[in-house]
Amino acid sequence: MAECANSLKVTSEANEALKEKILKDNAAAETAQKTLKDKLAVMEAEKANLSKEKAVAEEREKALSTEVEKCHTFMMHISEDCFYQGLRQAAFYHGVPAEDPRLDLDKDVVDGKLVPIGRSADTPIESVGGEDVLTPQAEPKPSFEEILEPF
Repeated sequence: MAECANSLKVTSEANEALKEKILKDNAAAETAQKTLKDKLAVMEAEKANLSKEKAVAEEREKALSTEVEKCHTFMMHISEDCFYQGLRQAAFYHGVPAEDPRLDLDKDVVDGKLVPIGRSADTPIESVGGEDVLTPQAEPKPSFEEILEPF
């Protein structure tokens, strides 16, 4: 019977050691689980911040895209204005020699008169040449599509 009691005592000690190991493993698992939950919370917060930053970046991109489109439209308008100014000057100065001191490409032609760029015809500066030189062609202003159509 002593042998059985000894065996029972050894088994009981083994069970206690096993219980302690299981408790330690459970505590370690709970600690690991808590650590993972904390990391998950941090990752969720970072994900939310990234979503906000993405929304801000998309808004900026949209605003910049709109600004680029406005700039493009503005530049096309400026180009078109300069093109038609050149056409008016060419019609006005047709037949005028290049050496003529009155030839001034820094002036625009409005209603057959030379005016500083950006002014109206009510403030004429000078006239060049004879009557046929002063008369620019009174054709309607063609669109860019009409101009580029032959090409």
